[in-house]
Amino acid sequence: MNWVPESFKFVCTEIHTCIQEKFEDTAIIAVGSFMFLRFFCPAIVSPESFFDMPAIDSKVKRSLMQLVKVMQYIANGSLHSLKVPGLQDRSKELNLLNEKVVNFLKQLAVSPSKEKYPFHKITRKPYSSLRYFHKFLCTYCNAIKRRYILKELRSSSNVLSKRIQIWRRLDSCMLKMGGPKPYISLQGTNSYKVVDTSSNMNLSNSMYADFMAKVSAKNIEMAFEGSVVRSAVFNDGTPVIVVNFRYLRDIGYDVPTFVYLIFEAASRVWDNRFYIVNDFTQFFYLGVFGNSYVSILSNYAPPMFFKNCAKVFYFNLPRKKHMYFVDEVAKMRFSRFNKDCQLYFYSQADDPSVINSLCLGETTTSINHDVRAVFKDCKVYDEDKGEFTPVVLKLGRQWVQICFEKFSINYQGTTETTNPIEILLVSDLTKCDISDKTGDPNEFTLSLNRYNYEIVISSPHRQEVLRFLYFSMLRNSKPALEIVDTQNSEDDDSQLYGKLLNIVFHGLLENDEEVRSAASNLFATIGSLFDFDVGIKPSHAHRVEYPVDTTAFVILISSFFAKKLNKISPKLLKAFFSNFEKLSTETRISGIMYISPWIDNVGDIFYLPDGPELVAEIVRQFCRITDQNPNIVPFLNERIWRKLLNETRLTSIIVDEILAYTIENKSDDSSWDSLISVISPSVEICGEIVSRLNKYIRNTQIDDSDIVLQSKLLEITVLVKVCTTLFFNSHVYGSLYLSDVFFFCTLFINNPSLEFGSDLQKLVVNTIQSFSGKPDLTAEQSKLIDSSIEFFSGQRAKMLFGLTSRERATMSDMIQFYNRSTAFESFCDTLQDFISKMGSADDRIRWMTRWSSLSMEIAFSKSYFRKRAVSGVATLARSGISDSTCGRVLKLLGNIMFDDLETFSTCAICYGQLESGLTTDSPYFALIVWAQIAFSLLEIPFTYQATAHCLTNALEKSTNTEAALEVFISQRCHLEPLLSSFEAKMNVKFLPKNLQLHFFFIICKGLTVSHFRHTSITCLKRVLRSKLANFGAETEIFCYAYLFVLYLSTSPTAFEEILNEVGFEDQEFITIGKDRLPKVVETFICQNDHEAMMTMLIVSYIFRSGSDATFSRKFIGFYCHLYTMSRELALSIFHIIEPRLHESMVNSSAVDLVNDLAMIEMALISDVSYSEIRAKKKIKETVEFYQFENFDRIGKFESSSVSSETKSYTLSKMIERILYKGMCSVIDGQRLEKF
Repeated sequence: MNWVPESFKFVCTEIHTCIQEKFEDTAIIAVGSFMFLRFFCPAIVSPESFFDMPAIDSKVKRSLMQLVKVMQYIANGSLHSLKVPGLQDRSKELNLLNEKVVNFLKQLAVSPSKEKYPFHKITRKPYSSLRYFHKFLCTYCNAIKRRYILKELRSSSNVLSKRIQIWRRLDSCMLKMGGPKPYISLQGTNSYKVVDTSSNMNLSNSMYADFMAKVSAKNIEMAFEGSVVRSAVFNDGTPVIVVNFRYLRDIGYDVPTFVYLIFEAASRVWDNRFYIVNDFTQFFYLGVFGNSYVSILSNYAPPMFFKNCAKVFYFNLPRKKHMYFVDEVAKMRFSRFNKDCQLYFYSQADDPSVINSLCLGETTTSINHDVRAVFKDCKVYDEDKGEFTPVVLKLGRQWVQICFEKFSINYQGTTETTNPIEILLVSDLTKCDISDKTGDPNEFTLSLNRYNYEIVISSPHRQEVLRFLYFSMLRNSKPALEIVDTQNSEDDDSQLYGKLLNIVFHGLLENDEEVRSAASNLFATIGSLFDFDVGIKPSHAHRVEYPVDTTAFVILISSFFAKKLNKISPKLLKAFFSNFEKLSTETRISGIMYISPWIDNVGDIFYLPDGPELVAEIVRQFCRITDQNPNIVPFLNERIWRKLLNETRLTSIIVDEILAYTIENKSDDSSWDSLISVISPSVEICGEIVSRLNKYIRNTQIDDSDIVLQSKLLEITVLVKVCTTLFFNSHVYGSLYLSDVFFFCTLFINNPSLEFGSDLQKLVVNTIQSFSGKPDLTAEQSKLIDSSIEFFSGQRAKMLFGLTSRERATMSDMIQFYNRSTAFESFCDTLQDFISKMGSADDRIRWMTRWSSLSMEIAFSKSYFRKRAVSGVATLARSGISDSTCGRVLKLLGNIMFDDLETFSTCAICYGQLESGLTTDSPYFALIVWAQIAFSLLEIPFTYQATAHCLTNALEKSTNTEAALEVFISQRCHLEPLLSSFEAKMNVKFLPKNLQLHFFFIICKGLTVSHFRHTSITCLKRVLRSKLANFGAETEIFCYAYLFVLYLSTSPTAFEEILNEVGFEDQEFITIGKDRLPKVVETFICQNDHEAMMTMLIVSYIFRSGSDATFSRKFIGFYCHLYTMSRELALSIFHIIEPRLHESMVNSSAVDLVNDLAMIEMALISDVSYSEIRAKKKIKETVEFYQFENFDRIGKFESSSVSSETKSYTLSKMIERILYKGMCSVIDGQRLEKF
């Protein structure tokens, strides 16, 4: 002990004292960890780092490591857990040593330093230590300040003042120093031994050199993608070689080249420690390739490839049987080169943080994000074993994961088990169908013909799995379908004639003279065959000199044959589709032009046997040509699609095929504009598209499976995209379908499951723009069109359309739910304003009636969009709604309200919107108010804003507050006895003398939450304006409470604006600090009656529960003023605000605020008459007078869901029964169905 420096003793004593306060049994262990882990053990393992001595060899270092291990076990008090075979017979010696170490640590921990300051005096500033101390102070500033200032706070006012002054000096010093600087480490200071391969050349190195030279020479003209093998850096700074086995196919399964690329990448880093990550994602089989890979490594890999490879990671091994590949490489690695190498096995089933740390590509790390459905009761047939193996299927839009059961790993490393996972790309699937290879009734087979690979799977959910796979396959690109010949070519020569005519047309369009001559000959021969005079005879056809551009001539003769040989139109079109891709890019436009005359015959094909199928195939092929040749879309539109769309009998088929082709052949990221743009608007087309969209909305049901739902939503997406082009610059179509367009927008907007926000925006903007062509357009209407387009292109509308990154990020944040709802209301208001000013009286009635009826139809259906339709109905109801319609909507809300939390929030908002449309004498008006009061008691944050605005509306619409409150109280008889039971459950009472206080309390509740503060302030201002406008300050004394809370909650400038609005600018004012407060408010508070006490209690609990900086600053300033004006009232609430005063004193950096707080504390210290018991008694009198005890709940909001078995759920069901009871009483003699 005499050798231990006093500074060490001091530190160990402090550690022991601090730890013992919380963890008495581990105090000695903490001291031991400090001494051994930080000092003794490092010095033993690496003595050359601490002493002037040469480095020790690896054998000695290994022995020292074992010694340090034993010492650490002893220091940690876990000697009994030490498992070292060589020490099992020496337990007595170890126990004796353990006893000595423990005694030493105890002496060290309890030995006080003999010196007052045991640390050495220094002559130079310890910058590293000071930098650490600076960072420590910055990190734990608030905690240090709290303990220093608030310790034994009421001992003396002088002590408190002195502490504050000392802390201010420290705070000023830290302000000058600024933030802590980051640590800087210098690289390259530690030398290492570089391996000289030239002096160590052996047979392996020679074979390696020969192998690399041969493969390099073979592939000298071949370029490789960098994704086959790439370099990266691990999170610990070690270089990594990432080997992607799935790209083996990109180099033609050339295993020598594959290994060459691995050696090439590794050679850059193998002079030092490095890792290898083997990624088997989307690599199904090793087989011969695995054997070849192992053989090449064994024969040609240089020793450095294995010796310095510290870790090898295997990711997404497909199946357990492929472990032979790992075993062979590991056997070679461990037996010949590196026994210390560690092997790790991971897969998609592991933690995402592990996956992300492996330096894998973005495609691989994002596979788990693609999962849309999981099927656990599945089995995969193992052909080698002849039996099924349990698996889990994870299906997504792009990937299929087949997850096998875990198995144990016996290699040294940190992973003990792994999950083999076979990853398939959906676009590689060529077939997935029911099969009968094993006799299992639930069997089906996935085929990847590209790899000649099949997987037999059995699942009780077979139908659902297949539906999902079919849907996913449709979403990925597929080859264009071929026309199926429905007639026998032997019986119909038109097949031959169609081909011959196409050859003629193609040949005549070519620039080569010989080709033209041959085509001319064939053309003349066909004329003779059909006995047509084409102006060219076979005898001189080859001598005809054609002009450079033969397009006009080809179109002429094509038109001639189209009229004469219209029966061969299907066969000629089939031949055209087969040969179109063979045309050069320059002549494809000419090809479209010569085939155009034959389009006139497609309408007649409709009436042939199998005519609809033939027409559908023709449309499908033109869809393919349009999709693959976007540069000639204008010609296709003019020459092909306009003719097809003019045939009204073909409208349904054309729309069907365009939609089907779009869905089957386009992925989510593809642009559909070129294909959809072929649909030109007409009355028939617009009617067909709009009616289909309405039909899909009705048929998309709540109980649809995920597969069916995704399919229907995709069809709706395509239809919306089509609609964006229909109403562009066409007032006739825009006026005809305006109500449908507005209905679609209000139904689909602000829906995170739909991905066509930009198209929805284009739809509404194009429709409004189309009214620019309205006859007799007035200047006011023109201005309305401009302002409407500006609104729907603005930032707020973009948020609803989902076009802002911020909105995408917060779509799941329910706190923003009400903000999006108000934005939706503004959206609908703009649409309604457009309708009211743009059309005639008949137009307005027709548009609004159609819009409302469509919304009502979906709201009262089982459509997937029902909730949004209900919200739309309630939003439209704000302008007025009948009692009968309101009763129906309320009944619907009761049915769906408690489905989930989002629906609960939506319905709470709808209640407020319905209230806005009702008159105050409606029987439903009071019922909605009681419902909102009950919702507020659930303390669910997602309904607060709707409740606050609803109650504010109720107060605003009432011309007499007291009379309105009496009506509300009188209406509660319809809710009894359930409402009384609810009151007892919540420990509240709704009485005439406290109902207004409940309103005031609910509105002020939002001031404790930053998200709701603006809502509360807005509602307080609205109620204050209403009270002063209807009654005046003289008769409505409670308005001073609203004005006082607004004073505390707003900035001086904002409060001055409020005073000007309500006519208080001429009042007498008092000054508190830098703020002005009307004298009448001070008088109201200082009168110290029940109203003043209740007001101060509410603002005190707001302050205590977490008010913002403005409220806190003003409250503290007013409290200091109140202490001088009404000391009794100030002392009555001190015990409520004391904890927050202490917190503000510690955390505040404002000098004036800290001075006020210190003054309050010092005044209380010197005031011997203060009694907390007497203060609580004073408060109790006011509480008993109002029978209101909810103050401590003002900052409380529950986070639990109403859909779970929680207290909120139980209470919400009580509210459901109360509403049902109320509606039964409102509609006398009418029995309602069960909610």
